[in-house]
Amino acid sequence: MNDPNLSQSQHTRELDTMAVNTGKVSGRRNVRFETTNELLEEVQRLASDEPRMVGNWSLGQMLYHVAASFNMPVDKVSFKAPLFFKLMAPLVRKKFIYKGLPAGVKFPDDLRPVVEPPDDASTVAPQAALQKAVD
Repeated sequence: MNDPNLSQSQHTRELDTMAVNTGKVSGRRNVRFETTNELLEEVQRLASDEPRMVGNWSLGQMLYHVAASFNMPVDKVSFKAPLFFKLMAPLVRKKFIYKGLPAGVKFPDDLRPVVEPPDDASTVAPQAALQKAVD
């Protein structure tokens, strides 16, 4: 224990709420869906269970992020990518498409309000939003 004024249970709760470096966390699943139906089936399965989350977000927050990302082109989100990203995009596009985005990437400040979930995101509303987004 770092703080001698904390009991063991308080210290454990403190550790549970500490941020995880999501770029280096172990136990992450690699998933790839060929269709949106496969995605929705997996969302249903996760929502009916209590999945072990290895990052900093709850299942509701993760679903919120995925639904918001699906809706970005439809909602015409105005996001101006940094010059570095614009220059690198053609070089890494295929890697991102076939292997996915790297974990632990920080959102640019102007994109955060759109894709970063609220702390209290439930599972139900984002699940419905994701269903609507892929329909």
